[in-house]
Amino acid sequence: MGQPKQPSDFAILKEALYGLGIGIIMMIVVFLFVHFGLDIKAFT
Repeated sequence: MGQPKQPSDFAILKEALYGLGIGIIMMIVVFLFVHFGLDIKAFT
């Protein structure tokens, strides 16, 4: 039991979560942009 948590594993996990968060944010931004874009076209 002399092995502490490897920082490399934590870094990989943090990078994966960061990438996943960016992907979700991009999907939401694109969805909102398309949604409001269609709304603007409909109201024009």
